[in-house]
Amino acid sequence: MLKKRARANCAGLLLAWCSLVGCTALSADHDARRISANTYAAAAGFDRFDLPHRTLPIVGFQKERHSDQLVILIEGDGTAWASRRRASTDPTPRKFVGLKIAAQIKNAHVIYLGRPCQYVTQPALSECDSTHWTNGRFKPEIVDRYADLVRSLAKTHPAKHIEIAGYSGGGVIAALVAAKHSGPVSLTTIAAPLDVQRWIDHHGVSPLSGSISPMSHLTALCTVPQKHFLGALDAIVPVETVDGYRERMIKCNLEAGYTVIADQDHDCCWTSPNNAMLTQLGSRQAWAGEEQE
Repeated sequence: MLKKRARANCAGLLLAWCSLVGCTALSADHDARRISANTYAAAAGFDRFDLPHRTLPIVGFQKERHSDQLVILIEGDGTAWASRRRASTDPTPRKFVGLKIAAQIKNAHVIYLGRPCQYVTQPALSECDSTHWTNGRFKPEIVDRYADLVRSLAKTHPAKHIEIAGYSGGGVIAALVAAKHSGPVSLTTIAAPLDVQRWIDHHGVSPLSGSISPMSHLTALCTVPQKHFLGALDAIVPVETVDGYRERMIKCNLEAGYTVIADQDHDCCWTSPNNAMLTQLGSRQAWAGEEQE
């Protein structure tokens, strides 16, 4: 009996020790991702700012320039899933592609916004709900949070031209925000699944419960000057999954706003010096004659 108890106690201690090591490893990984992004942003001349919220905290970085051009760029989904069926405990991106794209924008005041709960501290992360970066990533309350932020930032940083941009899932948020914005804006998306349902059907994944799609806001989007960049080799957001959105925008005479880039996949290499997208993102000339009155 004593031997059995001893073995049980040892097993319990081993399980507790493994749990502790596991938590420590997760914490270290989280901190490493935050530090990596902070270091990269600082080296690129960006200042970090935090937008606290009980359940939807957002971290941003901005690079101030004396310019009448303001670009607000929203990050992709980040590390949304740990596996096909298990949500990640931390959505902070490992590659932060959106931040790297923002760092390449020239001659404009640039504000980068992470997605809810990305880059936040461990205490803030513990209050987050994983549905906000998985099935509910495009819920109305999340879109409203970004719409409010964009309105506030537009007032704080008055500009003749405001460009709302987004990478991957951030492009979906950007489109939905542009549809709701009351002032003149333009929209740029990069590798974004703008027809959410067609994207879901293509991959055979579960519906994004409660999420909304740009396809439900086509009337408003038809009045927004927009450009969309897609990778010819993108297996995550294949060009054909955006066809439904593109076909509807053709009716609004916005066909010219689509560029498919050869040899480009979902995350590599949007920041390549010869990437056609970089010459247009944040460029006043790219929107000449297309701004709303």
